[in-house]
Amino acid sequence: MYLNRQGHFITNQKFKAAEEFSEGFAYVQIPNTNRNLESTDSFGYINESGKLVIPATFRSASDLLNGLAIVEIGRGRRLHEQ
Repeated sequence: MYLNRQGHFITNQKFKAAEEFSEGFAYVQIPNTNRNLESTDSFGYINESGKLVIPATFRSASDLLNGLAIVEIGRGRRLHEQ
C-alpha cells in the first residue's frame, strides 16, 4: 500500500518493495506469482495516483532522473525514457 504526502492511501495494491516518488513516479517490486522457480520478481512504475503506468516487466529498476531510469531487461541493462 502507498500513502501520499497527506497520509492518504493512493492504492490498495500490495508490493514486495516500493521506493519513494521521483519525478512523479515510484518503482515497485511485484512478487513472482508463477510457480516457475526460475522466474523472479519484477519491477514497474506507479504514478502518484497509484496506477501502474509502466508494466512490471523489468528485473531491476531505478529512480527517474531527467525523465530517464536505468532498468534491467533479461540479462542486460538499458536506459528507459518516460
